[in-house]
Amino acid sequence: MPKEDVERIIATYIHDMLQENERIEVPLYDDGIVDFNLLEFEFVACHGHQIKNKKNAIRDLSQLKRKFYDYMYISHFHHGNMLT
Repeated sequence: MPKEDVERIIATYIHDMLQENERIEVPLYDDGIVDFNLLEFEFVACHGHQIKNKKNAIRDLSQLKRKFYDYMYISHFHHGNMLT
């Protein structure tokens, strides 16, 4: 059941609880990859269990989405790692 990740359940719960608040938008993404712009930087985020090659992940997702990303957040790792 690959679609039954905890982050999906949490996002759906937050979405449902805040749907009456017009000031807050909680988008739901079916492919498990979230992208957003913050302070003129392009971000991509995902759980990370679907990433096979961590070193080239930002390049691979940029090609997949046809969009250049500046930063990537992956939450599945059990230790800190920073690549430039």
